[in-house]
Amino acid sequence: MAELKGPAPWTQSELENRFLAFVRAAGLPEPETNVYVAGVLVDCFWREQRLVVECDGWGFHKTRQQFEQDRRNDTRLQLAAVRPLRVTQPRLEYEAPQLEAEIRALLSAPLLRPGAGASGP
Repeated sequence: MAELKGPAPWTQSELENRFLAFVRAAGLPEPETNVYVAGVLVDCFWREQRLVVECDGWGFHKTRQQFEQDRRNDTRLQLAAVRPLRVTQPRLEYEAPQLEAEIRALLSAPLLRPGAGASGP
């Protein structure tokens, strides 16, 4: 695991630093960073809204093994009624307005609580 660095909140990559700068510039609520949620170390977590953002840089996430682990982690979070969102450098650079809108929508969306099933039509 990378060393935690920089001023609190702690980050482990340049992409995490850029994402936090994006959050601040957009006036979004500040997430907790590098905390365990449902046994998974996540990059950013909005506890009350049960939203996780994982900053997926190519250097760390390019192997088949890491790709598969990321999917297992997403499932583990979803089973704990936590919503994972994966953010890449290209999205941050070229789709910032859309990404901001998506995060705002997720932060204001109704929550699914653990053990609560979705009702059918």
